[in-house]
Amino acid sequence: MTVGGSKKGVAGRIAIFVVGLLVILGIIVVSKAFFRGMLTGI
Repeated sequence: MTVGGSKKGVAGRIAIFVVGLLVILGIIVVSKAFFRGMLTGI
C-alpha cells in the first residue's frame, strides 16, 4: 500500500512539475511574441 501511494505521489509531483514548466514556457513564448508584435506594430 505504501509503495503504491509513494509511486502515485511521485507521479503526481512529476505531473505538476511538467505542467508548471509547460505553463512557464508558454508564458515566455507568448510574451516574446507579444513584444515582437508590439515592436513591429509600432
